[in-house]
Amino acid sequence: MQVTVEDIHAYIDGELSDHAAALVRAYLHEHPDAAEVAADYEAINAAILSRSARADALPVPEEHIKAVRGRRRAPLLAASVALIAAGASAGWVAHGMFSPQTNVLDNLARETGANWVTYAPDARRPVELAAADAAQLADWLTNRTGRSVAVPMLDDQGFTFLGGRLVAGETRPAAMLMYQDTTGRRLVVLMSPEFTGDGPTGMHFRRQTESASVIWANGKEGFGVAGPFSEEELRRAAVAVRDGFAL
Repeated sequence: MQVTVEDIHAYIDGELSDHAAALVRAYLHEHPDAAEVAADYEAINAAILSRSARADALPVPEEHIKAVRGRRRAPLLAASVALIAAGASAGWVAHGMFSPQTNVLDNLARETGANWVTYAPDARRPVELAAADAAQLADWLTNRTGRSVAVPMLDDQGFTFLGGRLVAGETRPAAMLMYQDTTGRRLVVLMSPEFTGDGPTGMHFRRQTESASVIWANGKEGFGVAGPFSEEELRRAAVAVRDGFAL
């Protein structure tokens, strides 16, 4: 019997039928290495649930709800613009087909900024797993995103690591890490396997209403750093994040 990582996740999350769960349970009994992985998943889930239980009764701030709703409308708006352009000019459609990186970078900036707006202002629970659980956090995010997730240390750039969480992309999970400087300003780092583009891009700066971001893609994943910082500060942090993920 071939049991995949997804099967183990589903087993731990209670998503399998009784028959399938029995097969996975038998497989784990016969494969100690896989059983250790399953135990790690159970520990991570327990840590998340223990933190979630304390926050269940807290109301969700209205500005967070608006930020998520706005983030979800953005792809629909982009699709509508594309359809209008297609009806107006075949030449514009061709232009869009041969300029995918602009869309990748704009979407990355929007996604990174939305995560900053949603989680950075949260005084009670900005992250799911705290810095003390950095090793578990990296393993969890790696398993859920299907990409190798590192936790870069940005102390030399003036940022202390706070923790991170799994966040929802449009079609796949993404990883979010959070940092804070000595004045309390927070920096969000996003790694998403959705934004691949046609290949590596350079680093690009984008200014948003409440924050700014530096975004880039390496041909496999998209990255962004966002916060209420200057372009120079964000670029320094972005270089450290890029180098940290490349290790």
